[in-house]
Amino acid sequence: TQHFGRAIKSLRAARMNAKLAETLVRRADCHVKLGNHLGAGIDFEDAAKALKLGKLAAAGTMSVSDLYSSAVLQFSAANKTERAAAAQLQVLQLACASGNLSGASEAIRVLTDMYSNTE
Repeated sequence: TQHFGRAIKSLRAARMNAKLAETLVRRADCHVKLGNHLGAGIDFEDAAKALKLGKLAAAGTMSVSDLYSSAVLQFSAANKTERAAAAQLQVLQLACASGNLSGASEAIRVLTDMYSNTE
């Protein structure tokens, strides 16, 4: 995953948001394979932010909402409830903004479940 660092830095500086998002997704996938759930969550979240910043719809086959959902799963696996909840709120916001009421309801359910499982 270290080899991605220079490429990500260069893409971020050049504001090449689509390529940046795709590269972050590839690095996140590597983190997942290595069991680094926090690193994967951060990269999925950063990829979603890059797409939003560039007003882009997707990185490969993953939409902004898909990327935030992936971040939620990885942050949850890393036992980072607050980070997972923040990413889930982004999923909710995107569902509301697009008028997707069933998606918004599901996002609220997931968010509520996150906190019902904590003490």
